[in-house]
Amino acid sequence: MTEYKSFEEATEKIDSLIEKLEIGNIPFEESVGIYCEAVEALSYCYDVINVSKGKISEVNEHLESIMKEGVEDD
Repeated sequence: MTEYKSFEEATEKIDSLIEKLEIGNIPFEESVGIYCEAVEALSYCYDVINVSKGKISEVNEHLESIMKEGVEDD
């Protein structure tokens, strides 16, 4: 399993793997391996996105509570 350092690194890997598949002159077995590697990178990206969505939701909830407190203080 490949370890990615960042979301951007994983998306660059996906792009390069797609380019390899689009060329179409590689053996079937290698294509399957490339596809599996791309799915692994995509899974990493989905995980990063889901964690980020959670963090954004927390920040937004905190911001809403601050704004409500500000309105109640007025």
